[in-house]
Amino acid sequence: MLRPHMGKRADSPYHGGLDPFPVVRMPFRQLLLVPLLLVLTACGPRTPSAPSLERNTVMPLFFPGWGSRDGQRVQTLHLEGAEGRFDVSPVQVVRLSDQRAVLVTAATEVDEHGEAAAGHDTPGVLGAYWLRRDGERWLADGRQDDAGRAGFFGEVGSTDVVKLAAGRYALSVEYSSCWQGECGGWLALYELGEHRVRPLLGEPIALSALNSGSVPPPADCDAILAREPGTTERLPEEEERHACYEVTGSWQIVPGHDTPGDLVLDFVSLKEDYTAQPEDASAPLVWAVSSTRRATQRMIYRYRGDSYLPFSGSNPVPSF
Repeated sequence: MLRPHMGKRADSPYHGGLDPFPVVRMPFRQLLLVPLLLVLTACGPRTPSAPSLERNTVMPLFFPGWGSRDGQRVQTLHLEGAEGRFDVSPVQVVRLSDQRAVLVTAATEVDEHGEAAAGHDTPGVLGAYWLRRDGERWLADGRQDDAGRAGFFGEVGSTDVVKLAAGRYALSVEYSSCWQGECGGWLALYELGEHRVRPLLGEPIALSALNSGSVPPPADCDAILAREPGTTERLPEEEERHACYEVTGSWQIVPGHDTPGDLVLDFVSLKEDYTAQPEDASAPLVWAVSSTRRATQRMIYRYRGDSYLPFSGSNPVPSF
């Protein structure tokens, strides 16, 4: 059988000259590097991820070494150019869309022993940390360590998630405290954006107040305000005092379609009408005329521009 002529090479066993299956010779050092590179590629660092949006599962994506036990929650945060140690806890995880979610944390500053270092007028710190879906897992995708401040003694207060409109959500924060027998409660709102958290109110809204602890005995504010509205009594008292009051508020957001719906607040007020009537300069007692009244009131905030502004009604909560 005739073979095609391919030329002749001296070192080839083929009469045609060119080896159809040439042997590629590689230096010994390079031969050792090939399997090493394959091993390093297979064992290289992987991007940290979480299999679910469970709070304690996603926290280590942003705080390596974080744990849910005491002491394991202490982390270093950089806030407005200052660095501090904070006890950080997850409070909410919100699914913003199919591909994005946000983790909300509350942080309290601590000292070198892990004890709270905040005073009465020190608010807690809200943090926001975004997650991006990658197949069946979630990856860290942005952070805002100082997303807001609320509360007292470094404690944020209670949080919840409310719907503003289609695909838009807000974080509500309610907190309270007392001074010299007078107590109050407030509401703050923050919109949870896909890349940023921002306040929805120019300042927190006063939700409640009472002063029963600041009115000295023998006056009993609880008993006075529990009377049937319109009831009047003449009370013997040692000295003139402040009138009793208790105001409680509730709120809701009616979700809108394209823009956030109205923020509606409903208040119930119990207030004492109080007038001191001393009999004469030598009288050991002050006779007071006391009557109780009950009132309900509604105030509405409407979303304008990028925040909620007062639209109708007024807030009956006394300031102190």
